[in-house]
Amino acid sequence: MKKIMNTGLALSFALLLSACGMPSSEELTGDVKEAQEKVKNVQVKVTGKEEGSSDYQVNGVQEFDFKSKAGYINAKMNGEELKMYHDGDETLAVAGEESTKVQGEEKKYVAALINNAMELQQNPIRYYQKYDKNLPNEFDVTEKDKEYVLTFNGDKDKKQKIVADDAKAYYKITNQGSDTAVDLDQIKGKDFSLVVTIDKETKQVKKVVKNQSYSVKVDGKTENSKSKQTYTYTYNQLDNVTKPKVEAKAGAASKDSSTETPSKEK
Repeated sequence: MKKIMNTGLALSFALLLSACGMPSSEELTGDVKEAQEKVKNVQVKVTGKEEGSSDYQVNGVQEFDFKSKAGYINAKMNGEELKMYHDGDETLAVAGEESTKVQGEEKKYVAALINNAMELQQNPIRYYQKYDKNLPNEFDVTEKDKEYVLTFNGDKDKKQKIVADDAKAYYKITNQGSDTAVDLDQIKGKDFSLVVTIDKETKQVKKVVKNQSYSVKVDGKTENSKSKQTYTYTYNQLDNVTKPKVEAKAGAASKDSSTETPSKEK
């Protein structure tokens, strides 16, 4: 009997130590914030799909230098490739055989898309905290080998608010000067999930899987969007952010080929 009790006590003690060694959501997201702020540059592999008014698969790469504020997006959607680049000096776009230096209002549009993506990829947790101030405390924390896994556990109302607010922010960018009427007040979030994989040693984000769905009224008709994106991160390996080659003449990027969207590839 004494042996059994000792074994039980030892097991309980081991479990207690394990529990004590697991960081809380607030502690871990705080460590992630510090680690991500030290990152100089990042390359992000993007995969995803959308179901809705237009169904397609997305594969691409995003590159960002957080010191120079240079950003590059290369997205292939159902085989069609779009490249965009922006820094403090110039804004470039390549769609199919058309390559341009973007000027005027279109420059503001492309720059806003890239800057929004840069903010997301520098720290996805901080990005979504814009819409839910308490988000750093709202993750279930588990561990797997050399990783921590953060799974967002916010309630239904919070999930719907995050999706709706992010969709509104996106349409405010993409709908500037457009003939398409998007009713921002009628955007309704349906669901949202966020799983963030963290490297135990560096506390850097290794992978993000995001699912979301919402509805929006476009030209008076309700459209539904359901999407999934996966981001995989490589840090501080870029000598320079990729800059696409373009023709010398100025032109405009097509908004129909946008890659930075809360339901598409962002």
